[in-house]
Amino acid sequence: FMALVVQAYRYAAEPLFFSKMGDKNSPAIIALSTKWFTIACIFIWLAVSLNLNWISLILDESYRYGLYVVPVLLLANLFIGLYGNLTIWFKLSDQTQYGTYITLGAMLITVMMNVFLIPVWGFLGSAVAFAVSSGLMVVACYYLGQKHYPIPYETRRGLFYLAVAAAIIWGYSFVDNSQILRSLLLQGLLCAVFVALVYVVEKKRPDSA
Repeated sequence: FMALVVQAYRYAAEPLFFSKMGDKNSPAIIALSTKWFTIACIFIWLAVSLNLNWISLILDESYRYGLYVVPVLLLANLFIGLYGNLTIWFKLSDQTQYGTYITLGAMLITVMMNVFLIPVWGFLGSAVAFAVSSGLMVVACYYLGQKHYPIPYETRRGLFYLAVAAAIIWGYSFVDNSQILRSLLLQGLLCAVFVALVYVVEKKRPDSA
């Protein structure tokens, strides 16, 4: 789900950003687009992670053993999607060498973390390495972008939504979801709470970062 949304967004967003190159409103458009892309991806991360118990029914039982790594992999793919969005700064400013530097750094971190974590955690270690390296790519791209091509991203708000979703997913991991009906109601309620939170925050502070 995450990969499909990320790819669809990139097909639509990048041509728009390039068409607005040189427009004084371009940074604001990129920031607004990034905000809602981030919110959509966080919601997917939350919704899929909470509903794994019934989504997994479409899989053969032999594939269900590793479901506990899915939230980590979804988070990693969220970061990859966000990184792809943030890379617009070095594409628009013709400084694409930074993409190579960031990718090589992330590759080195991934290899090192895999070496240390896989013997301890198995494939969970590989998923964690992927998530950490992807997250660091986002941080590095954001930091460099703000130095070379400032864009008014609503960073604190995005981090707030990410933290709320992470807290919900972590808290729900302790819930017994053996009763399908009860778990479906709780999952739906938690997703609705997140959507309501986004609605309230965005309605209350539409123009603040």
